[in-house]
Amino acid sequence: MKRLFLLAAGMFAMGCDDYFFAGLLPRISDSLHTSIALTAQGLTTFGIAYVVSVPICAFVLARKPVRRVLIIALVVFIAGNVVGVKK
Repeated sequence: MKRLFLLAAGMFAMGCDDYFFAGLLPRISDSLHTSIALTAQGLTTFGIAYVVSVPICAFVLARKPVRRVLIIALVVFIAGNVVGVKK
């Protein structure tokens, strides 16, 4: 039960980072050349995807070796950054 509480507390803390971006919406929307509303919708979509995917990933990957999961996650993260960089 203690582990579940720590996991829930960690997920709550990570989920609160969306509120940090509220003050940055005008600058983010300017840099993306979109409206503030569209930028906020993108951040909301990210938040919803995060809330839905974390418990699913935790359940699916619970019995996998931690080292392998972390390496694969790091490779996916790096690939996403490489693909997302503008040239």
